[in-house]
Amino acid sequence: MSKKRIAAIDIGSNAPKMMIAEEGPDGRPRIIETLRATLSLGVDTYNNQIISESSMSRLCNQLLLFKQKLTEYQVKEYRVVATSAVREALNRDFVLARISQLTGMECEVLSNSEERYFHNLVLSETFSEYREVVKQSAIILDLGAGSIQISSYADGRRLMSQNVKLGYLRVSELFSQLQARSGDFSQVMNEYIGSQLDALELYDSYNNSPPALIAVGNDLGYLRVFAGLLEADDTYLSATALEALYERLLRVTPLDLTLHHGMPADVAEILLPAAMIIYRFLKQYKVAGLYIPAMQLGQGLLMDMAKTAFHFRPAHDHDADLLSSARMMALRFGGKLTHLEAKERDAAVIAKALGKKYFLNERFIILLKTAVWLSEIGKFIHTVNYAVYSAEIIQHSEFVGLSDRETEIISSSIRFLPGNDVPVDPGLNYHSYNHRLTVLQITGILRLVDALEIAREAKIKHLKAVLKKRTLTLQIESEADWTLEGWAVSERARLMNELFGLQVRLLVTDSSKE
Repeated sequence: MSKKRIAAIDIGSNAPKMMIAEEGPDGRPRIIETLRATLSLGVDTYNNQIISESSMSRLCNQLLLFKQKLTEYQVKEYRVVATSAVREALNRDFVLARISQLTGMECEVLSNSEERYFHNLVLSETFSEYREVVKQSAIILDLGAGSIQISSYADGRRLMSQNVKLGYLRVSELFSQLQARSGDFSQVMNEYIGSQLDALELYDSYNNSPPALIAVGNDLGYLRVFAGLLEADDTYLSATALEALYERLLRVTPLDLTLHHGMPADVAEILLPAAMIIYRFLKQYKVAGLYIPAMQLGQGLLMDMAKTAFHFRPAHDHDADLLSSARMMALRFGGKLTHLEAKERDAAVIAKALGKKYFLNERFIILLKTAVWLSEIGKFIHTVNYAVYSAEIIQHSEFVGLSDRETEIISSSIRFLPGNDVPVDPGLNYHSYNHRLTVLQITGILRLVDALEIAREAKIKHLKAVLKKRTLTLQIESEADWTLEGWAVSERARLMNELFGLQVRLLVTDSSKE
């Protein structure tokens, strides 16, 4: 009996790619076929803001060839995704419709944070030194064709992440017209890259010692080969070797790379800007070298699919990274750590009690905890109308591991946090029932937790939530007076009552007398 196979098709900005895999050890997908086409949709989008009719036609023809290969391998479960070139194209809906009409494939457009999540998934599972490197302090440069994601890590967790629209293809296209007019084209490009990166504010967790530097990206495999990193385990490049590589790229033309080094023409054009971006970070942080592990978006998609198809379980907890970055944002905006930790604990206890009856799964609890940490960041701007500002900050921030839909759910839940009434917002009606329900469920729990911690003094020593019939009893051990909290819960539990059909009851025990 043949093994079950899965496939991932990545309609990247620089080239469409497909990977086919079957189950390997521990449910890990084992890649048995990789295909790459030559079609740079990013050239269209970054120059003209739309994908041309010609490019759409070529893309669909290529997808049909991929589909033939899926039939050959008897693959029934596959996923088709597009990244920044389609995501930023003004005619993206036309592109998606054309793909569906001409190929029968349904393509999903990944948000930037989803795309970076899959990259991180591959990195954490395939880079053997990952755990050791991020346990100290590290900066991960995720170089894409359209943008760069710069993330800082310490103590094994992500602290913060920022996105800059400075991808190697975008830079290459931006300066292609200047090349003939500039006497020192590379210097002009270098100055521009520097001007875009100077405004970055990465959390200073390095204690005066240089962080480890990791560079990843879909097309960096060709840079690895040019640098002599030929084996999968060859990942480290010294600063001296990178400088020599950079100098070599300054002296050769893309045509030389294609004719004499076997580089695809579309890749040859972008190696110099990619190396230039990496080189600037190496100089900025004065590191002795950097890691360039091999990585493809398709691998991350396959790993994600393998969770269901092959019962694969990643070793690294990426949800903990998401919560860590939310926690760091809260502290950067002046949040009180003990207060927010108490709210997170309360919210998790209540959600767990409600979970089985009201189908609140693990992902719901992650979104709820994230909302708790981000709920008060707007107080940095306005102490009264803070919920509105918190929601706006969230909507304009990047959280690797959250989809656009999940970000909007968290933002809306926090926007509805003030008050006691059931939220009424015409904009919410444009979303699905499940979307609206999740927003209101998170809001209801956030309001209850807000009431329990209204004094901001972490009065609760122990909390247990018990759901019996239509009553949610919160069994609280505390040494403090609970008059204020009792009143607040009675005022703010209305949404819990309306939405879950529950009465909230407090049972407070004086722990000092035990």
